[in-house]
Amino acid sequence: MATKTATDAQMKKFVEKPEKPDEDKFKAEREVIEKELQDVRDKLKAVQDKISQVEIPWSNNGEKPGQNALQKQQSELRAELSSIRNAQAGFKISKQRIHDQIKTLDTSIKAKIAEQKAAKSKILFKSVAEIDSVIAGLESQVESGTMKIVEEQRALDTISTYRRHRKILQSLGAGENGIAAEKTKIAELKAQLVEDPEQKRLNDRFNEINTELDKIKAEQDELYKNLNSLRDERTKLRTKENEQKDAKRKLERDFYAAKDAYRAYEKAAYEVRKERIKAEREAKDKEYKRQIAAQKMEEASQPAFQAEITTCEGLIAHFDPTSPEAQATKTKASLLKDAGLKALATRVVETEPKGKKLVKEEEDYFVGKPKKGKKGSGKGSGTATPTTLPTSEEKEKGKFQLNHGILVELGKVDVRAPTKWDDVPGCVETLREKLAWYKDNSERVTKENISKAQKEIDRLESVSGKEEQGPKTPMAEEETAQLEKEEEEEKPLPVPETIEEAKAEEKPLPVSETIEEAKVEEKVE
Repeated sequence: MATKTATDAQMKKFVEKPEKPDEDKFKAEREVIEKELQDVRDKLKAVQDKISQVEIPWSNNGEKPGQNALQKQQSELRAELSSIRNAQAGFKISKQRIHDQIKTLDTSIKAKIAEQKAAKSKILFKSVAEIDSVIAGLESQVESGTMKIVEEQRALDTISTYRRHRKILQSLGAGENGIAAEKTKIAELKAQLVEDPEQKRLNDRFNEINTELDKIKAEQDELYKNLNSLRDERTKLRTKENEQKDAKRKLERDFYAAKDAYRAYEKAAYEVRKERIKAEREAKDKEYKRQIAAQKMEEASQPAFQAEITTCEGLIAHFDPTSPEAQATKTKASLLKDAGLKALATRVVETEPKGKKLVKEEEDYFVGKPKKGKKGSGKGSGTATPTTLPTSEEKEKGKFQLNHGILVELGKVDVRAPTKWDDVPGCVETLREKLAWYKDNSERVTKENISKAQKEIDRLESVSGKEEQGPKTPMAEEETAQLEKEEEEEKPLPVPETIEEAKAEEKPLPVSETIEEAKVEEKVE
């Protein structure tokens, strides 16, 4: 807290915190200006469109004047009108050609009709069938032989004349067919003279163009009258447009300048907080490592094989209640009682598990039932308390039995459990040998543990120095990312709360689990 207060005071002294710009307010003001600017631009565009319809713009080379919008529209309409007139002229030429064809055919028909009338006036018969019947009658009279020679000669001459008339009538029929064909052709040509849809469309468009040209002419006359007033309005609107642009630029410039200033302040404050948190982290890391080193050294300084020594003494006192170890245990308990102190409870081993164990009737391994009333031989006994050794008579009558707790304790010191009463002295002797070895090597192994702990502490300190000089650790990167998200509040670093939690992460020092392994290590050294 003192470091944070000093840092805040330093910030206030050298860096004055600027006011954070209101982005919502800025956007609202800019939106109002943009709306007004767009209204001015719309009005200016409408005025400019009206002026462009009257003014003649200069061409790109700056020499020849071009055309304004209305003049350009007039030119386009007049060009279209000219194309329609050309199309109509083509229609007129085509119609004149059809009229000439009709006139020629009509003259031909009239001539043919006159010829037919003249030919018919010389013939007494009206049809070929009538002539054929007369010729057939005269031929039958000649063939009958009843006529005189003069009459027969006259009849033959008449037949010849009628046959010539017959040919003339036949030719007149063909002429009538030709006249009918020419009349049909005239009807077809007259049908072509009727106004087609394309010609009608062109005529309608021609009339529309003339109407539009008249409107443009009237609009031009009106615009020419108001040209000066339109130019003055255009000048005012352009001035207003420039004012709105300047106001928008100033608003944006002021906002972004304030935003940059506030961002620079935040960056400076971030750097200060970063340095402070870095110093706090280093201090916490040093304290954490100091505690770990002290814990390691404290653990290494404990006498080696203390648990094994206690276990061996307890087992010897259990199997041999008359031994010095059993007497020392009683003396210790008595001294504690006289001093008004409560003796520490010995390690209690759980009794047999609940439920019934299925055992064969012949099985007598570790299940012999001693006589009732013997101390330390009850079924619920789970502590390594001294007991009275059985007599020879009891050995003969009773079966040997050890509870589960004694077996576990024997396993800890790597001593084979006795299976009968005769094995107990040998077991006690083995326990005494192991106890002696543990006591003789306790000081040496303790010094080795202290040396190993000191080497481990030195190694951790060297690794810590390299990490401080080298790249950021994952914890430092996480803290840097956390700083970027923070604005006002600070969050504590993830440091272990207790030494036990830190110790759980460290590997224990290698200590020989059995006497044989320790002996092998001693020989190697």
